[in-house]
Amino acid sequence: MENPFDIITASLSYIKEEQASIKRELKRLAEALTGNDGKRLMPVKEAAQYLGVPVSSIYQLCHKRELAYYRPGKRSYFKQQDLDEYMQRNCMPTFEKMVNDPLPARKNRK
Repeated sequence: MENPFDIITASLSYIKEEQASIKRELKRLAEALTGNDGKRLMPVKEAAQYLGVPVSSIYQLCHKRELAYYRPGKRSYFKQQDLDEYMQRNCMPTFEKMVNDPLPARKNRK
């Protein structure tokens, strides 16, 4: 009869190997979904969720050409990097920054 502790040790080793395999697969899937290189394209609904605005606002921004988008066919897609750049362009400066450096803050005004 085999020692029960040997069985437990072997079982734990197997579980650890399986856990490591699952972690590797999850990491691979997460990288595929998030597109670490910034080249993954988001559909309109996902872009709206990312920016925290309604879908209609995304369409308005596209119509005004304020937001870069890609249209391979009938649907519009967005790169996360383009959405981040849009947010940076529309960043409101703090009062302190306006007082210390008033020209760039007024440059965006029309």
